[in-house]
Amino acid sequence: MNRRNFLLAGAAVAVVIMTTGLADRLAEHLYWDNSAQARVGQFHLIGLLSPEQIVFGCRRADLIAMIEPLRLAYGVDVIENFWLLMFATLGALGFPVFLLSLVALLQWLWLRGSVDGRVMLVSLMLVASTSNSLGRKSTLLVMLAGCVLTHPRTPVRAYCRGAFKSPAARWSGVQG
Repeated sequence: MNRRNFLLAGAAVAVVIMTTGLADRLAEHLYWDNSAQARVGQFHLIGLLSPEQIVFGCRRADLIAMIEPLRLAYGVDVIENFWLLMFATLGALGFPVFLLSLVALLQWLWLRGSVDGRVMLVSLMLVASTSNSLGRKSTLLVMLAGCVLTHPRTPVRAYCRGAFKSPAARWSGVQG
């Protein structure tokens, strides 16, 4: 796409945004609200943890008790960040073990899944990382594994044939 076409496409998109009222809706949400403040405020939880809790993790009752000062000071009703919740629960000793186990599971599923299964993996991890879904609903990983492993297998080769040629075949032009 050359520069002129790019500018014309950008202008067309801008006209559509302005005439459909979409610009007004976008402008309404371009401010710092209480929800955004709560998402930032939840990271103050780390400052409330004792050194023992940082190393070994925090009991559930203690974690719930720590949310009250966060609610009063920053408007945090619940820890929404999955990674922060897991760190606070498992501590600096348990969190790396959990993280390595999760990465190993995702890698194993990635190698055994179809292209659609890989899309499921990436989508769930992106969505779950932006909320506390994995922290509260632990069956999501079990469901993800079942869905990826039982999804009808479409070979990855059908999507990117050249990626599976041997280096010698790529250089000689032989189909692989």
